[in-house]
Amino acid sequence: PYTNFIVDMNAALAAMASAYSFPGEVVAQQPASATINTDPDNSGDPGDPSDSSDPSDPGDPSDPSDPGGATAEACFNPVFENAGTTLKQVIRSTQTADDVVLETTSETVVNGKKAFNGGQYTEEESVVTARSASHPQINSDSITRTYTSVSGARYQIHGIVTEAMASGYSTETTVTMTPAIEERFDLTPGQSYSLAYTQTVETEVPVLGTQTLVQDVSYTRTYLGRERITVPAGSFEACKFEEVTDAEEREQSMHWIAVGSGIALKTVSGDTESVLLSAILNGAEIRGD
Repeated sequence: PYTNFIVDMNAALAAMASAYSFPGEVVAQQPASATINTDPDNSGDPGDPSDSSDPSDPGDPSDPSDPGGATAEACFNPVFENAGTTLKQVIRSTQTADDVVLETTSETVVNGKKAFNGGQYTEEESVVTARSASHPQINSDSITRTYTSVSGARYQIHGIVTEAMASGYSTETTVTMTPAIEERFDLTPGQSYSLAYTQTVETEVPVLGTQTLVQDVSYTRTYLGRERITVPAGSFEACKFEEVTDAEEREQSMHWIAVGSGIALKTVSGDTESVLLSAILNGAEIRGD
């Protein structure tokens, strides 16, 4: 749910854009060998909590006057694991290179525990509509089922199944992550973690049958701290993350997630920017200042 609009948007476009790969945002689970970087300036100093002038100081989470104590956990909302939770979002994505503007509406309901890939995980079912007035050929409709779990302040995605209709063709794409990809919110400003996983994409394509792609992905995510951000849905206090993914090519993206609600507000990746137009969580409108 924290990056639900990006997952929904890209899953809706997956069948239209490529029958062989899933371009959705990916974040990954920390394996036992992964490391957390508490020295972002590479100074060799992990930070002195008593020294507020130390740029690598993670701060005192118990002291609200210490800006370094603004942990990412404030942007983690466990309600997304509760059966019956509903979320409706409208997102506008703009790609400057091709002058594409896409508006994506997703209506998500949490269905509770369901079977996926040999396990029992929380199923989030999203009905997604993607429309572009300038490029109607990319319009698509889909149903996306995301299989998730929560461990502490860590949100894990085990797999995604998308049934999509685009340009008159229907496809079903199943994406499995091994191990489960993960968004971590148990971080203080400047902390990062690096990890790796294998992504398997199976797409049922008309005439061609099932196409399979297996790809190794490495990933680094850094929590940069909190800042106020304004999007069409309003002005919000947000947790800011930088993500660097290495797969077929190296990609860098920035993400802002709302404090409290855990709603994704904005993502910038390359020349594409996605912003939240509106959101309704369990019947309550999410509005900024």
